[in-house]
Amino acid sequence: MAYKVLTVRMPKNIVNEISNLSSDENVEKSVLLRQLLSLGLKQKRVQRAIAKYKTGKISFGKAVELSGVDYRAFIDEMKKTGEITRYSKRRLLEEVKDL
Repeated sequence: MAYKVLTVRMPKNIVNEISNLSSDENVEKSVLLRQLLSLGLKQKRVQRAIAKYKTGKISFGKAVELSGVDYRAFIDEMKKTGEITRYSKRRLLEEVKDL
């Protein structure tokens, strides 16, 4: 995988926390930061998909696709936020089958 350099300004407390985690996990800071960014991006994709689904801008199937997780994981994430699907179980399974 090709990497590109990205410069970011961060508050000292976050830099300190990154340093501590890096030491605790015995990994380089750059590796840890890539892992953290990857986790954060995944979470953001799911949140964005839920928000668009909630407002009716996209269907459940499209929300699952946009989130980047499978439909069961997406439903679990929706439950965590208190959201539920707008479909019956049968309709939901039909739509997910088409993914």
